[in-house]
Amino acid sequence: MAIAYSTIINSLKTTDVLNAEGVTLQKAIVNVEWTKTATEGSVSVSISGSLSLDPRGTSSNNFRSFSSVTEDQVKSWINSKYPDVENLHKKMLIALIDEQSMSSAELPWG
Repeated sequence: MAIAYSTIINSLKTTDVLNAEGVTLQKAIVNVEWTKTATEGSVSVSISGSLSLDPRGTSSNNFRSFSSVTEDQVKSWINSKYPDVENLHKKMLIALIDEQSMSSAELPWG
């Protein structure tokens, strides 16, 4: 069975930031709270995290204002910062599946 992955953006934090050009970037996104979930069958593993962003090096031409940013863009920021999350998910899922296949045994000494 294939592993299905999903990413949820829980919150975005913004502030006005003065960039290197001396231009104020209004409502610049400086923090993303996220949850990534991997599911295989009835087993799910979630990892939550926070991504801090420093927009001071962003030119005004490349700046994405809060009102124009898309969910897919924010997800791409997370994926580029944490490219190994899927591998971590796979390891965690395998461990959970293995754990679920184990059974408890009575101690042999009573």
